Amino acid sequence: MSARVGGTALSPTRVAAIWGFAEATLWFVVPDVLLSWYALDRSTRGYRASGAAVLGAMVGGVVMWLWGQAGSGAAYGVLDAIPGIQKELIESVRHAVSSEGLSSMVLGGFRGVPYKIYAVAWGELGGNLAAFVVLTVPARAIRFLLVTFIAGAICKGPLKEMTLRRRRMVHVGFWFVFYVGYFVVMG
Repeated sequence: MSARVGGTALSPTRVAAIWGFAEATLWFVVPDVLLSWYALDRSTRGYRASGAAVLGAMVGGVVMWLWGQAGSGAAYGVLDAIPGIQKELIESVRHAVSSEGLSSMVLGGFRGVPYKIYAVAWGELGGNLAAFVVLTVPARAIRFLLVTFIAGAICKGPLKEMTLRRRRMVHVGFWFVFYVGYFVVMG
């Protein structure tokens, strides 16, 4: 999936970096959707894009960390308006970050907790920015790479005989069902 901006094609890695940034700030659809899409026909493209999504998330995370330092009340108000984020989740992350530090962020991505909340909470606490940036790598990369690997393995296994078009239909259906379930559970 390449995108065009002003007549210029964006490479898959650039699209992934932009998506990583967007989801780390205000967008609510995880880069996993894009990364698994790339893995439908070439998992190597998904792996390269995963790295770019992590870099984009780092930049977005720094923006949110800065916002948390400058005015966490306003940041939390905006986060509360994002689908899938409620005040209770924000308070839970604030508590986890203040009691467990950034280790809670690394595990949070596997629990469906948005990274952006950890960034604001760590900024609010005045947490070390360098530590945040370093721990962004495992917090984001492990899941991104795992999703890419699983999508590629499924395409080389059970979906091997399907056309790319049918794989894409399965992909869209999977993520539709995933997000319906996510929003039912997370609100």
